[in-house]
Amino acid sequence: MMRNKFLAYLIFLIFILLAMALASRFWIGQIVPNVGIIQRPAVYLFEKMNGFRMFWDEFRRLGKVSNDNVALREKVDDLTSQLSKFKNLEEENNYLRKSLNLAEKHKFSFVDASIFSSSASLDGLNFLINKGSSDGLESGLVVVTDEGVLIGRIGDVFETFSRVVSVIDSSFKVTARDAASGAGGIAVGAVRNGLNLDLIVEDDDVREGDLIVSSGDDLFPAALIIGTVDLVETKAGELFKKVRIKPAFDQIRFSRVLIIKK
Repeated sequence: MMRNKFLAYLIFLIFILLAMALASRFWIGQIVPNVGIIQRPAVYLFEKMNGFRMFWDEFRRLGKVSNDNVALREKVDDLTSQLSKFKNLEEENNYLRKSLNLAEKHKFSFVDASIFSSSASLDGLNFLINKGSSDGLESGLVVVTDEGVLIGRIGDVFETFSRVVSVIDSSFKVTARDAASGAGGIAVGAVRNGLNLDLIVEDDDVREGDLIVSSGDDLFPAALIIGTVDLVETKAGELFKKVRIKPAFDQIRFSRVLIIKK
């Protein structure tokens, strides 16, 4: 539409210029005094048309730049999406590799599950996972991360999901030992205080910062990471020390777990 208007203006301008040329050849004597009157509007019109053409060319250039920017943004979005997919794939491969290494190290098979909810209560912390009896899960199975960190055990089991009782739950117990000294006891969930390491006598060498792992003297596999000692108290006349454990799972981020099958 605008291109047609431009052509119409251009034809009109050419017509004016031709008329002026003919007039100057045949009636110059009569028209010379009035040439300025004709030229002024023609020159004004020419300048306006030239300005319009420059505006139109700039408008088209900006339109092309805008289209190029849109195409560039789409390309950047596509590359960002591909990068995200590659990153997720890399994380998935790392997770599976660690899981397989853990299973091979401890000689067990496992079921992979995702956590979709968590809830805290006066008794401790529970998780809900997206695997249940239809996946072969049953109450009492051990739950860990791909790094071998002990999360807890399976509590209630439903067809498509299960509840995980965490290590800080007041009902949770696991035989444990100090990885440095070998001193053994029973780690018991203490809710907000993490876990207590019970049955540690005065002569047992347990220090703050020591790593506590499962001992394997019960249904839990050995060498699973429980946490680190953050408090050791000794009272005169007391047979046992007070030892508190900071749970390892509370110091990491995780959204997937492994359920160890019997």
